[in-house]
Amino acid sequence: MTLDKRSCMARAQALMAEAKIENLKYAALELRLCIESQTYEKLRAFSSMVPEDVLRTWQPPQAVKMLLEFEPHADQTFTIYAGLEEEYGKPAKEMSFVGTHSSLRLGWLRKHYNKLGSLLHAPAVYEPRLHNLATLKQYLEEVIEDLKEPLESTITGGAIRNVVNFTCSECGKPVIANAETLRKKRKAICLNPQCKAEYYANIDETGQVTLQLMATGFECASESCDGVAQIENRKLEVGIEFSCPKCGLRHQIAHREWGYGPIEK
Repeated sequence: MTLDKRSCMARAQALMAEAKIENLKYAALELRLCIESQTYEKLRAFSSMVPEDVLRTWQPPQAVKMLLEFEPHADQTFTIYAGLEEEYGKPAKEMSFVGTHSSLRLGWLRKHYNKLGSLLHAPAVYEPRLHNLATLKQYLEEVIEDLKEPLESTITGGAIRNVVNFTCSECGKPVIANAETLRKKRKAICLNPQCKAEYYANIDETGQVTLQLMATGFECASESCDGVAQIENRKLEVGIEFSCPKCGLRHQIAHREWGYGPIEK
């Protein structure tokens, strides 16, 4: 059984030809496999830039969300033309068609990947409507129509990009972020799904980018220790416990407060 995107689509369409509820259920499975195959094909195009843990992520919405962290055009449609410049900095007079990149948008993936998955189960007593023969057939036809353009995409792997590389201080895995996105959002996220540490991008007047872990330092409560524990801001909440990295003394956050002051003009 071949599980490439076009084979999955062909089987789904063949099953749809005889509209029986059991056929449509199997068609939903084939369409879900088609979506997975398209997504993993795109991931392989970025294999030199994406951590292995991401490549093994089996849910397409999560995988594409991570891709968008360093390639903001990964889920968009665009056409590429190329030509030889006669003069540096000026567009070429003659441009040749290279190809078209068409992809499934993240919002579409989130909605339909999960919805197709729900069709693989017996209908709940409170939601039998979608498992009705006519309704199900109409829905699957709409999904097939949406998949046609991405299936014919002649470009798999993104656009020309400028990226920033650094090593995550929390998990030690390589992190790749789109430089343009960093300058706009001032934020980068570790692509390791078991980590997802957040970094703030400091940009100086020359455009140099410095990444800083978004964390708060807590001095050890022991008077004889000068250790400082760095806790990620996204994990801070009343009641969490942590250890001093120097002496091992256990601590617990009892309350939160914010320091502030006037801005000098």
